[in-house]
Formats: sequence, structure tokens, C-alpha cells
Amino acid sequence: MKEKVDNEYKRLYNETMKTKIMILTVIASLTVLFAVILFRGEALEISGIQASKKSAEAQPAGGIAENHPQSNDSCGYEVELTGVLRLIGSAPRYEYVITSDGVDHYIEADAEEKKPLLLHQGKKVKVKGILIVNKHIYPDPVYNHEKRSIYPDTIEVY
Repeated sequence: MKEKVDNEYKRLYNETMKTKIMILTVIASLTVLFAVILFRGEALEISGIQASKKSAEAQPAGGIAENHPQSNDSCGYEVELTGVLRLIGSAPRYEYVITSDGVDHYIEADAEEKKPLLLHQGKKVKVKGILIVNKHIYPDPVYNHEKRSIYPDTIEVY
């Protein structure tokens, strides 16, 4: 009887060891596969960054193109905007914008000049200042956008 129990114990031990070895082999294979996929993904991202740098050099820097459908005569000139003052983003990279007719205009000023605006979030404001429109062009047109910045001379809160 003892011999039968010992044989059964050895058989179970061998099966358990085979199962453990098989599990470790599968884990090692998946780890290698994951590393290969991750490496290929990084290589694609790096080549994408290089491509975007090359295409950025070919594109005109800053400003709005004359033949662009949204170009206007107020680009770089004194304007007066009325809209809602909002704080977008999260600390430490939040920015103040004035939303007028669904378009965000970023307020460009020193941090100390922006501090008083914190109390007036969500209120209607009128801003007089210089409007600059920067057109950002990327290799994939889906990401193309304009950033409208206003350098305020005066800000009135209603």
C-alpha cells in the first residue's frame, strides 16, 4: 500500500512540475512577444516625430495664411472682444480664455497680471488688445488647428 501511495505521489509531483514548466514557458513567451510589440511601437512613434519635424520645417511658421478661409484683417491689429472668461486645463498648466461665439481666445499676459482674473471666471468680459492667430499645421490634417491669442490692453468685467 505504501508503495502504491509513493508511486501516486511521484506521478502527481511530475505532472505538477510539467504544468509549472509549461506555465513559465508561456509567461516567458508572452513577455518576449510584448517586448517586441512595444519596441516596434516606439520605433513607429520615433519615426513619426522625425516626420513631423521635417514637415514643420517645410511649412510657414506662425501667422495665418492669406488664402485661408478664416483669415481676417484683424490679425495682429487692435481688436475688441466680448465673451465669457474661462479657465481651461489643469494646474500647473491652466490658461485663461475668452470664449466668444464658440471660439476660444487665449489671454497672453504675465502670471501676476492674470491673478485678479481668477475671481471672475464664468463672467462676461470685454477685452481690448492685439489679436494674433497662429496656424498649426501637422503631417496629418486632422490635427491642424489655429490658436487665437490676445495680448490685452484692458479687460472690463460685467
